[in-house]
Amino acid sequence: MRKKLALILGCVLSVSTLLSACGSNAQSAGSASASNVSAASGADTGLSEPGQFPLVKEKTTIKALIGWGTQTDINKNWNTLDYEEKTNVHVEWQVASAGDFREKRALVIASGDLPDVFLNGYNDFTAADEMQYGSQGSIIPLNNIIDKNSIYLKKIFDENPLYRKIATSPDGNIYSMPTFSVCYHCDYSQKMWVNVAWLNKLNMQMPTTTDEFEQMLAAFKEKDPNGNGKADEMPLMTTTDGWHYQLEGFLMNAFVHCDADTHLALNNGNIEMTAIKPEFKEGLKYLNNLYKKKLIPPQAFTTNATSMQKLNESGDAEVVGAIPGGANYIFAGGPAVSDRWRDYDILPPIAGPNGFKSAPNYSATRDIITGDVAISSAAKDPALIMRWIDWLYSEEGTLWHDTNGGREGTEYRKADAGEVGLDGNPAKWTSLKVRKPEDNVVWEQFFPSNMTKEFRAGWKSPREWNVPNDSQAPEVQLFQGTKAYEAVAPRNEDSLPNLFVTSDKISDYTRIKTGIDDYIKESVVKFITGNMDVEKDWDSYVEKMKKIGLDDYLKMAQDAYDAKFKN
Repeated sequence: MRKKLALILGCVLSVSTLLSACGSNAQSAGSASASNVSAASGADTGLSEPGQFPLVKEKTTIKALIGWGTQTDINKNWNTLDYEEKTNVHVEWQVASAGDFREKRALVIASGDLPDVFLNGYNDFTAADEMQYGSQGSIIPLNNIIDKNSIYLKKIFDENPLYRKIATSPDGNIYSMPTFSVCYHCDYSQKMWVNVAWLNKLNMQMPTTTDEFEQMLAAFKEKDPNGNGKADEMPLMTTTDGWHYQLEGFLMNAFVHCDADTHLALNNGNIEMTAIKPEFKEGLKYLNNLYKKKLIPPQAFTTNATSMQKLNESGDAEVVGAIPGGANYIFAGGPAVSDRWRDYDILPPIAGPNGFKSAPNYSATRDIITGDVAISSAAKDPALIMRWIDWLYSEEGTLWHDTNGGREGTEYRKADAGEVGLDGNPAKWTSLKVRKPEDNVVWEQFFPSNMTKEFRAGWKSPREWNVPNDSQAPEVQLFQGTKAYEAVAPRNEDSLPNLFVTSDKISDYTRIKTGIDDYIKESVVKFITGNMDVEKDWDSYVEKMKKIGLDDYLKMAQDAYDAKFKN
């Protein structure tokens, strides 16, 4: 997804210094050759040759702070136990929930009692974080370590020079390791989901315009489509967190191009704030109208994603009619929980009053998700940590801890002749079971990996998504439903990359960006619910944005873009 440079919402990659020794009896840790990797020192450090298991001769302990997004015990996870046996590295885990990780990390860094490595997941080290913590010396530069010692990450950089450029901060350093995730449906993930079981019961079609969307919601509210005799339907719902949960995301794109994560857009090389455009104002009027007609319930602004899923999965019937989100886990548990997810399908982009429709293109931000792993200045052996992470970028390592992977013969098998993958080409692997979260087998996306387009497409897939007992069915649904979004999204070169701001400006940039983001989020809710009047309060809303520092923010962003990406 990050194939074109203008689409690179980049952050940073990180790897660590590598010392090398013999280890002639070590078992191979993958198919890539280690012969081209030079040691940082000729001394016998106790490390095996790069690319070989075990990584170290004597059992070694490292300390890691991780944002762990499940309720399971990472110490009992199969990947954790198996990797300690493979590598001879024991990990003392400091665990924070995914939602609390940033706060926990800030407290740990402020205390000075640093772990050896931060395992963040999902871009939790932003470009601003990397510049701040890198310049402070809390995390270390990794450039030479990657070039001299990494096998798999170095190979990815060598084959994709743009990835290295994206990962490099303005001071020339690489401060973190990424995840590579060429995920087609993630490229266009600001989606809307609709309960098609309700539509079928009401003999209605998927809406194609904002007017038809409102008519659909009204029918959901008035005609008891879940059939339980209660007025418990929530026509349009959202949550307070999650993946592209914002109401102004999908629907605003019927009025103006809107990336609800940043509210910024690239227009002929110029960075603009879409949340102050007249079209954005019109979109807010539309959303406020839906709320006034009770088509958006008040609890939409107080319910988190976990509670939303429980609400829709419990009881005698589904209660959600339409909901924004990057995937169906926002409102349903998926195959591991129940079959209710099958009642929802992806709504293609709809046209607004002037016929406009659009969708953000996140290709660059999803192909290379930077900021996943950073090595702290407290690490005694960055070389070991680098090797410990590096194997996860191999196809074997990615399969070993992928959502669909794990143990060959238990979670998956090699595909048979005639089985096809997501793109119609011969499959490489077949899932054997629908794994439940409590199985606690793999690390999933909380650790870095290299999920190439070919890797994702290599899983045996059904031709249609609404089939029973197939763990790949949701992926097929996402693949098929994404095509309509790609058709109306900007080209790669017309999309805004993430930006590295120089260290002398990072404090001001971060402060203003946080202030603007928080103010937009707060104001959008108030405009929708009527606590701010779209007509009467619009000018003061725009003026407040400028007082926070909008003009300076846009200038710093433009300077950062021009310095790195402008031809």
